[in-house]
Amino acid sequence: MVAYVLLIIIAISISLVVYAFIKAQVPGEIKECSGDASVVMMDYECGTTTTTQVKWIEITFKNNGLFTINGVLIKGSNSVDSAPITNLQLITAGWAGIPAGQGPFSGAANTGGGLIPGDSFVHRFQYAPDIFIPASKPQELIEVEFQPYKLIDNDIVPCQDSIQRFTVEGCN
Repeated sequence: MVAYVLLIIIAISISLVVYAFIKAQVPGEIKECSGDASVVMMDYECGTTTTTQVKWIEITFKNNGLFTINGVLIKGSNSVDSAPITNLQLITAGWAGIPAGQGPFSGAANTGGGLIPGDSFVHRFQYAPDIFIPASKPQELIEVEFQPYKLIDNDIVPCQDSIQRFTVEGCN
């Protein structure tokens, strides 16, 4: 009789261990951005501060998609031969209550509560001095890549199907 009780306890214990293991292996809820997200670059302006010689690009974005987005991830390149990989430094305050240049990470521009379809927003990004690696390469901005994102449960979720790349002129 004791053997049967031990056998049942062992079987239940093994089943609980197997259940916990399998539950840990199955991915949880997959967070993804809607495929109908679209942000376009309406206009840009390049310049250099006179005192610190910081080069910047100010970009006007417009939400052409069907859903509200929370911001864009932006990268730049000083070459058209390779994909932009360098995050541009945000130098205008885009995150509510956070000073300029201190967003959650470089290369992100937040629209505050969200950018509804049809609305636009403007942010300024630094691209020189010495933001491109190696620093010996020309510190001019030739190509810009940006991608909208949504905040889902306080996580930045990039919209994978909405990456856009543009060649810019006059940013040297």
